[in-house]
Amino acid sequence: MDWFRDRSALAADYLRQLDRYDEAPGFLRQMFSSQQDWLSRFDPDEDDMVDHGVTEEMFGTNRYQELKNEIDHRGKGLAKQPTSKLVRERETGSAKYAQETGAHRTQMLDNFLPTYFRRVAARYRVRVYNGKFSNDGSLFITASFDKNIRVYETNPHEDAEWNLVQRVPAPSFQWTITDTDVSPDKRSLVFSSLTPEVNYVELSEGSEARTLDFTGLDNAGRGIYGLRYSNDGEEVIAGGSDGSIMVYNLHRDGLNVDIKGHYNDVNSVCFLDGIGDLLVSGSDDTLCKLWDRREFSSERPCAVFDGHADGITHVSPKGDGRYFISNAKDHSIKLWDIRKCSSNTRDLGRRRRRSYYRYRSVVSPGLNPSNEVSVMTYTGHKVHDTLIRANFSPLETTLQKYIYTGSYEGTVYVYDVLTGKTVAEMAGHFQPVRDVSWHPNLPLLCSSGWDGMILLWGPKITRVPGDPIYSDFTL
Repeated sequence: MDWFRDRSALAADYLRQLDRYDEAPGFLRQMFSSQQDWLSRFDPDEDDMVDHGVTEEMFGTNRYQELKNEIDHRGKGLAKQPTSKLVRERETGSAKYAQETGAHRTQMLDNFLPTYFRRVAARYRVRVYNGKFSNDGSLFITASFDKNIRVYETNPHEDAEWNLVQRVPAPSFQWTITDTDVSPDKRSLVFSSLTPEVNYVELSEGSEARTLDFTGLDNAGRGIYGLRYSNDGEEVIAGGSDGSIMVYNLHRDGLNVDIKGHYNDVNSVCFLDGIGDLLVSGSDDTLCKLWDRREFSSERPCAVFDGHADGITHVSPKGDGRYFISNAKDHSIKLWDIRKCSSNTRDLGRRRRRSYYRYRSVVSPGLNPSNEVSVMTYTGHKVHDTLIRANFSPLETTLQKYIYTGSYEGTVYVYDVLTGKTVAEMAGHFQPVRDVSWHPNLPLLCSSGWDGMILLWGPKITRVPGDPIYSDFTL
């Protein structure tokens, strides 16, 4: 991460200036009089970290403490260290932190959340439905209403333009492209529409999409709302408009699994961990279900999670095999623990009357069913008109301390996982933000909206014109 080493060297130079702070405070204050946030960020006597602590009343359950312990363990006790101290400890080779380079990097990056507008990364004349980084962040893939998939080669510098390396027209298309995913090895991608056919294309110049048939038996009219690659890239899982869950084997070129998993549209599916045996589905029947792929023959879920008052729009795993989140049309995100599921699962989903959220006739956020089993609920954003996604922030740069999502009014929301508080509201779009993607190892975030814009967000880094240290500083 050359940009990080360059930034650390600049910070070290600045810290050497701060060593004269007591002797010449007037000089520094005059130099940075308009940069008070910058001063507080690097002042050794100030804690510039966002307050991620959990309030006393939040220790009521073991799961809150468990999540907090996990974050503290990954951070190796550095959760409250200011940036200046972390840089100084690293530059001086402090024995206390000599073996914790990874923890240092994570905590310093976490000090700079990508919550400030940087630039318009791309602009189309049609709605953008999907936008996401590849697993290593080197590619950014978009899907828009003009029936095109665009693949960009990203640049870690916020001011640098992205290079469009491939454009793929959708051969099988109805209404819009509903979902996209890139293979773990970045050699291919799949995308779906409201048809029983999924398109597969190699990520190389001149490649054309080929069709994967997800029709199955007696399901010629199904559409595909959500899909994901398996962790080895050999299979694709998908959720259908007929309540089905499907697993397609790319080597055998056919469906391995096709079961009726829900009573209504399956809008999203995901693998729970890196092994790939457990997967989660979210449906318009208001339920999330956990499945063990080794027991698909029984067509019974391992667990059912009931708590939303309206249909699920997206599910996303934490990656530890225990926790996942769901976004829903009741304007809420819920955090789930697979060890705590609904006890009475008989006919769940059938008895719940759903509202049609395109006409705004949804229940109020927080109005949950009596058999609520979620760990935490996050509210503030709005879900209307489209299947808005939500995800955990990256492990490497934030320790997964946050949950982020788009919103109907054109805003991006960032929530604290432990406290449920809103950390940031980023307004920049004029229409709904359907998809948001956080770079896996840089403090950069991209939001994709129905206004046709893909906006790039970064940390609040200020520059002083003419300053020999920071005049050329960029992330």
